[in-house]
Amino acid sequence: MNPDFFDFDVYDLPDSQNVLADTNEVLVVVRRDDFLLQETLLKKILTAVKLDLDTQVTFLQLEEGAVINLATAARQAKKVFTFGLKPTQLGLNGGFRGYRFYKTESFSLLFSHSLKDLSEKPAKKKALWDAMKAEFLNS
Repeated sequence: MNPDFFDFDVYDLPDSQNVLADTNEVLVVVRRDDFLLQETLLKKILTAVKLDLDTQVTFLQLEEGAVINLATAARQAKKVFTFGLKPTQLGLNGGFRGYRFYKTESFSLLFSHSLKDLSEKPAKKKALWDAMKAEFLNS
């Protein structure tokens, strides 16, 4: 038997089968620390594009270093916004640019810088606003 066959990396991935139990249209994925410090900014962004935070939005707050399978977590969502996360931290493999909606089989996905970066850099906040406005307000 070839011993190289058994020489591979094993990764312990958290179970994310029930991450999103409800049927809200929008999933927001953000690091917990970033959310706690910038919750007001995030809620202003979402309400500015006429999203009802109680009935349309689910917030998924990840601990530092946590990774998820976005395809499983967002199975009910139509739109997914990520703040300060890399595609690999969401179980995605590919090149994505920020502030652009990517259509998948079941949802649209937008990557953004962290909420902290948005609060400190107006150019990044404007880029996010332009993308959100085009997706939600120009239809």
